[in-house]
Amino acid sequence: MVAYVIEQGWLDGRLKARRHPTAPATPESRLVRTQEAIARWERKRKRAETALQKLRRRARRYERLLNTVAVA
Repeated sequence: MVAYVIEQGWLDGRLKARRHPTAPATPESRLVRTQEAIARWERKRKRAETALQKLRRRARRYERLLNTVAVA
């Protein structure tokens, strides 16, 4: 197996990915990318707010439960 690896030249860096030339970013593409990032963060914020509402509701339920047990 070692001989095969050496024969294939895998240790010489032949497995490295080739980098394809990319076009320089234009202001239009940057604007689109920024708007998409804003939309992603807005979705994350909405999900976080929903999760916090659920957790607050759960905490209130447990607080009420503890208060009724402590009183009884």
